[in-house]
Amino acid sequence: MDKKDNVASTIETVLNNEKFLLEILSQKNYFNDDHLYEVLATTLDYYLATRDQNPNLTPNEVLFAFDKLNHGVMTNNQIETIIDNGFLTHSFNGIEQEYISRYGFDYWGKITEEERKKLLHIREGLKKLESEISKNHFQIYREEENESEIVEKELFLSVPGTKTIHYCTSAPERFYLGPVGSDSFSYFPMITGESKKDYLMRILKFRIENMTRDADQDELLEMAEKVVDYYTKKSSSIAFIPNREVIDKKVYSTYYGNGDGDNFKSFCERMKSGKYYVTHAFTIQPKDVYEEPEDIGNLVVLSSDVSKDSLTFSTFPDMYDLRQTYTKEKGIKEGVPVEYYSCKKLDTISDMETDIKRYYKGI
Repeated sequence: MDKKDNVASTIETVLNNEKFLLEILSQKNYFNDDHLYEVLATTLDYYLATRDQNPNLTPNEVLFAFDKLNHGVMTNNQIETIIDNGFLTHSFNGIEQEYISRYGFDYWGKITEEERKKLLHIREGLKKLESEISKNHFQIYREEENESEIVEKELFLSVPGTKTIHYCTSAPERFYLGPVGSDSFSYFPMITGESKKDYLMRILKFRIENMTRDADQDELLEMAEKVVDYYTKKSSSIAFIPNREVIDKKVYSTYYGNGDGDNFKSFCERMKSGKYYVTHAFTIQPKDVYEEPEDIGNLVVLSSDVSKDSLTFSTFPDMYDLRQTYTKEKGIKEGVPVEYYSCKKLDTISDMETDIKRYYKGI
């Protein structure tokens, strides 16, 4: 097993260490997941940067070690080493991994007709839910405007960091940012002991009942059941793509929308020009605080540009299941409602009902 496989394996061990995660959760911001994302992103960066194979560090030890690492001044040779040996990431729902590991990211044109039919059924159900109960309609993948056609897929990549973690917690985005609604977690309490599937169905049932007019609600609820069941079968995964896989490929940044794209190598060359700070984990900040950062956290390439043989994977823990464990660790009994982010005990589930109804009446 080479270093590339070792580092992915170590990251998977650390990120799925319940004690490690619960310690972070106990320190986190009560109103959102920013602190959780930051610590997990730093953990990812630290292990990729150092290739440390010790999975037993505490969150505070990781933060301290990475802070020391980042205060060093790197030479051009070190930067080149990062570029040559570094990784980009792609976060996705774990149910896709069986296809990606077998066929690569461009699996749509390679799977069997039976597999494609099964996926189409789920995606068509998701589209129906999007059209009926999404607060904001948006197209994640351009080629999915017509799922029945085999077309080239755009692959969205990120530098290792908070975007990697954020995308892991909302994979697939079309489901969590669309029908479920990213802001729903602020309004809908969890119930201790409630499964993730039941929690998501409670949200979707509320949205269907309060947002649909002419649509058949029974049909939408049946679709929602199938979609939720499909996307909760497995937790998310992170694919690590070696930088060398795309070094000569044409890419474009979703942040800048740089026309027909640019050579990935040119992004790297600009980083070596001294205009940017480059951390060991290959994240970038401009030295001039008045300049916009060069965002290579949102890069797009063609899925066929990345060979399946170059990929390694790490599974990512389910944040909902982690919260359920955390509430039980706090001694909260099953059946008791808690706020989603803070895991703070509520007297009744109706404590937030007025806010929820007021919110949905405004949609």
